[in-house]
Amino acid sequence: MKKALLIIGILIPAVLISIFTIDKGHDWGGDFALYISQAKAILSGTTQHLFLENSYSMDNSAWVFGPDLYPPGYPLILCLIIPFTGVNFMAFKIINILFYLAFLIFFYETLHTKTNALFSSYFTLALSLCYPIIYYTDMVLSDIPFLFFCYLFLHLASSEKQSTLNIILAGIILGFSSLIRSAGYSLFIAYALYLFLIFIQFIYKKRDFKFFLQKVSVLLMAGLVFLPGVLIYPTGSYAQDFHIGIQTITENLIYYHHQLLKFTYWEPLSFLFIAIFLLGLIKHFKRSPLISLWVISYLSILFFYPNFETETRILMPLFPAMIFYIAIAVFEIKKLIIKRIGIVLFAAFIIFSGINNFHDAYKDYKAKSTDEICNSMSKDVFDFVKNNTPENAIIAFFKPRVLRLMTGRNAIALFEIKEILNSKADYYIDASWAGNTINHEKFTLIYQTDRARIYKILR
Repeated sequence: MKKALLIIGILIPAVLISIFTIDKGHDWGGDFALYISQAKAILSGTTQHLFLENSYSMDNSAWVFGPDLYPPGYPLILCLIIPFTGVNFMAFKIINILFYLAFLIFFYETLHTKTNALFSSYFTLALSLCYPIIYYTDMVLSDIPFLFFCYLFLHLASSEKQSTLNIILAGIILGFSSLIRSAGYSLFIAYALYLFLIFIQFIYKKRDFKFFLQKVSVLLMAGLVFLPGVLIYPTGSYAQDFHIGIQTITENLIYYHHQLLKFTYWEPLSFLFIAIFLLGLIKHFKRSPLISLWVISYLSILFFYPNFETETRILMPLFPAMIFYIAIAVFEIKKLIIKRIGIVLFAAFIIFSGINNFHDAYKDYKAKSTDEICNSMSKDVFDFVKNNTPENAIIAFFKPRVLRLMTGRNAIALFEIKEILNSKADYYIDASWAGNTINHEKFTLIYQTDRARIYKILR
């Protein structure tokens, strides 16, 4: 009972910040629209049709802004919700909050195995107050569910006690995590290296063969989940420039350090966090080999990954690992006075970051609204498109995936008049909101609001 009350107390700040964070609508984004469209296509059996439509959008837009289809993991989660709520952004966001609260519980349990109740609750509280992560509960994206499944797998697979149920669950979650985000491959890499270490221990008679087989069974179970998802579900290709070199690594290190400041607020503190984190990672490798190998695998991806437009999203799984190793490092300090200093300093960080996080969440709550696609002006445009254009129409619009979700019409992202005329677009929606009316013989204005103009393109 005392433990349950303690965990509830830890979760309360995350719930309060989430209340300030989520809105009923969604921003223009684009990724969210494809996730939801994929879920609807799975439920209706039209995945191949969606694949062809979105592939056309990617191939005929001014730039490639995403894959033909995302992996099926997160759309499958949405499939469990849509039959009951329809396309309801608030429902999807509440599920995000529940995933984050569940993540906090498993993080607490994992840390508790390495420290004690006081330390595990103390350091988990820092994540319960972490607005840079909780911010993403307001977006229908795969980041929060991936965070949950990632740490749930690490918690289950790190256990020395391997029951049949534990093996089955760990394998299913490992396979499913890699179907949510491609970053889940880091879990496969880490677990393969972990198995290699266990095999070496078996060779030197430090582990028995039964334990090794139990761990191998997790990987086999993961394969039974992952391989059908990869082989059956179409995802197409998503070409990105990928250059491995000193410049890439240097630029990434600088970029991610700047992103880390959103978690730590103060540059000297971020360097201190990194130093203690790396010290804990090296010193406690033998005690938490799987978690350590996963951190190394994920860090390797960060070093070489070329995309700088993910902001704090890509650091999201790593920051809890940083807190995990900082907690262990402070917990195992031998000198009492130094340990107390470490506890006091981290308490100061929790208080300071907590105040700032609540302030930032409330400020954003008052200043912003993500109800960009469900407001009356956007709804009027979408309704006009649905009621006045053929179902097979192709529309030039700056957010093709959003338009497809909201109207059922396929779209391509083009903006220049010459590009639009050279394409097969039948209509053009100008959502620049400040541009002048297009004066061209091939463009006929058929609808206008304060925020957008719709043109029929004469062929």
